[in-house]
Amino acid sequence: MYYLVIKVCTKICFGIEYDSMKFLINRNFSLLMGGVVSSAFGSFCFNFAFMAYLYAVGDGDKSYIAYSQIIFITGLLLGNLAAGPVGEHFSRSKIIFICEILRIPFVILMYHYVDILWLVITLHGMKAFFGGLSTPVKKALINDIVPAASHDKANTIFIISYALIQIFAPFFGTWIYSYFSDIREIIILDLFTFILASILLYLINSQQSKIAGKVKFLKEIKDGFLYITNQKNLVALYERHLLAGLVTGLLIPLVLPFVSTVLDKGDKEYGLFMLIFGVGGAAFGSFSQKFIGAFGHGKVIVVTSLLEPFIMLLW
Repeated sequence: MYYLVIKVCTKICFGIEYDSMKFLINRNFSLLMGGVVSSAFGSFCFNFAFMAYLYAVGDGDKSYIAYSQIIFITGLLLGNLAAGPVGEHFSRSKIIFICEILRIPFVILMYHYVDILWLVITLHGMKAFFGGLSTPVKKALINDIVPAASHDKANTIFIISYALIQIFAPFFGTWIYSYFSDIREIIILDLFTFILASILLYLINSQQSKIAGKVKFLKEIKDGFLYITNQKNLVALYERHLLAGLVTGLLIPLVLPFVSTVLDKGDKEYGLFMLIFGVGGAAFGSFSQKFIGAFGHGKVIVVTSLLEPFIMLLW
């Protein structure tokens, strides 16, 4: 079923023939994608249901959502910073397995202490750290288990999988929360997906060439920043992502209060709103390769960056 979905999606969205990627159907790649889809689905379901829960128990106080997002994004940021040095010095398959295992205790604690908001928000941020650490490592692991000539196609499948999750998981999570009016059911789902992902990722057998020597986090992170600052194209790209991330970070937490107070709708409509948001991202993503092929990466980035403010103003 997984390969049938990938076959249809890659053909429709990216024009990649199924026969041209048969080499990707191997044990390690299947286990990796199964673990990625399972873990990400549970996380996205919980993240958006959690915002609805905070808004409900906080009697409409938007500050709880804001604090949660700050701690969550901080955890992701720290995890991403650590991913580079760790991923180069240790087995990537073991890293992502350990990250899934370490998130399980946080989920269990969240279930038992769900009424203590600040504790749950903090645990959510700690869980985000390991999510931020594992995601770049998962992408790098693709290069270890897929032939070099096929990295682009493998990463395309990875992107498609995440796009599908970003479409359906927020909708599914908020609807479950709306039905039960309790976050515990989503926490149980999150726990189950982490356990399933841990099992699948544990079974990966990857041969990775590791850099010898001790991990020097601060030095390697500093070297990375110095490299970026000396590359004008990278600086421009990171500045664009920083601004886009800032706007998105401000917008997403306000969607639920907007749906509730301005549109006078509930959690189900919020879930539908986020589903449509995900469809929009996936729809343009499906055409991005064609635009890039016709106009080049630079022009596509510049034009879309110029269009975004006008679309936001219209909205």
